Amino acid sequence: MATNKLEDTNGTGAIAIPISIVTNSESKKYPCRSLELVIKKTFVDPSDLNVGIKEEIYVGSKPTYSLITNLAPGEYSVGEYRCYANYRRVFNDSKSYLTSYAGLSFEVKADQVLILKKGFEGSVDYDAVGGSSFNYGFYSATGGQKESIKETMTNQGLPVGWTIVEQ
Repeated sequence: MATNKLEDTNGTGAIAIPISIVTNSESKKYPCRSLELVIKKTFVDPSDLNVGIKEEIYVGSKPTYSLITNLAPGEYSVGEYRCYANYRRVFNDSKSYLTSYAGLSFEVKADQVLILKKGFEGSVDYDAVGGSSFNYGFYSATGGQKESIKETMTNQGLPVGWTIVEQ
């Protein structure tokens, strides 16, 4: 579940995804309201190949990270993801979302938060007549972004038994 709060240790793990949203107009919203990731476990039974955990991360409020909790230990990947349009906005004249490739892979361990080496970055520029262009995608997270997440989570009070590591 995408949240910014850890529960008591229960044998599951979590991932923290760095997020950086930059706009040149504070009065206008970022074009993506949310991201939908499908997290798939790797090296699974062949009957489970098309099974994934759907997680929605809201990026419109410009969070600095998103925490996805309650993941069973194991290896995971995220291939494609969707960027859903903000309210009253459409992409390419009719679509409510854009699909892109994330290329994320990671290993979840019990009672551990893994800060991913790739984070979501988005930027938007608005021109004087109301037009806009924007970029988005998963890029290498900076050391500063990862350190900030670690510091924020530690300051909020990490439940007993949890550790934080970087990918």
